[in-house]
Amino acid sequence: MAPRDPNTLANYGEWLTKHTTVNLKVNFEKQRLEGSVLLELESLTDNKSQEVILVKSNSADLQWALKDPVAPYGSPLHVSVPEGVPQGDILKLDIALETTKHCVGLQWMTPAQTGNKKHPYVYSQSSTSPRRYQ
Repeated sequence: MAPRDPNTLANYGEWLTKHTTVNLKVNFEKQRLEGSVLLELESLTDNKSQEVILVKSNSADLQWALKDPVAPYGSPLHVSVPEGVPQGDILKLDIALETTKHCVGLQWMTPAQTGNKKHPYVYSQSSTSPRRYQ
């Protein structure tokens, strides 16, 4: 078994991400990303994992709690799955999200700060390569 990844709070050894659908709007006025993420997670345990730990969900059907921040990872989101999920079955989590002013992974620039001085610019420091949205 591979060693535990020290850079995450997630319980990824109990769930396998089968598919991720991301729908985000870049709101330059409020300097935030807004939208949703749909996760399709396959259970790697047979009804043993009774929560999904992510590093945030908003579901009317499941109990969830946003725990205290753990630097430098952020606030882990614990989603309760009281009955567990049979091994091999898929759990779908539709998560509404919105970044805040405390999101240090996003850097926002005004048009005046850019080369052509025409459009605002945002990039992420949390990926292996900067991503540009206009």
